[in-house]
Amino acid sequence: MHTGISVTNQLSGAEIFYDSFKNAITNALKNDLITIYKDLDEQMFVNKSINIVIAPGVIIHREKESPPLFVIGNNGIEFIDCTITGLNMETK
Repeated sequence: MHTGISVTNQLSGAEIFYDSFKNAITNALKNDLITIYKDLDEQMFVNKSINIVIAPGVIIHREKESPPLFVIGNNGIEFIDCTITGLNMETK
């Protein structure tokens, strides 16, 4: 099974793995696919149009009073289209 977070290029199909969501989103291009294969406890900032899949069994840990899990925005520069599927969130 994969571990980490992958970015799959929508044009070439190439898949590259990263240790954090921040590194993955930084290296993703518009309309790429980010797949999360490991449990996370970080806030995720989405600043471009991408698709996100959270693999089966992955848990996103979140404290009850923590800020939003996903923050989607780019200061109004362009419309962001982001699809998030497979969310399994655990609140402590």
